[in-house]
Amino acid sequence: MIDISDGLVADLGHVADASGVGFALERAPIGDGATLDEALTGGEDYVLAFTAKDPRAVVEAFARLTPPQLIGRCTEDASQRTFQGRSLPAAGGWEHNWTAPPA
Repeated sequence: MIDISDGLVADLGHVADASGVGFALERAPIGDGATLDEALTGGEDYVLAFTAKDPRAVVEAFARLTPPQLIGRCTEDASQRTFQGRSLPAAGGWEHNWTAPPA
């Protein structure tokens, strides 16, 4: 699970890289007034994305809550990053600069 504040594609990429999987997205949550590109690569979306093996367990876990949106699936091909069958950009989203400040 990860918050997608750095961008959906970038943050899903972090989860996929850490898990050794790829992903195939079929849908993207698009906020009012946003474009598809902004939904995929823009930042500042403070929602959570997660993976789960058992869809029934997800339904049960969210029984009294707003159900999550199914937007895609993990794939065995760790290099796969697609949206509706098309390759996604490798870059996008917020890039953190982790260098130390000057002394």
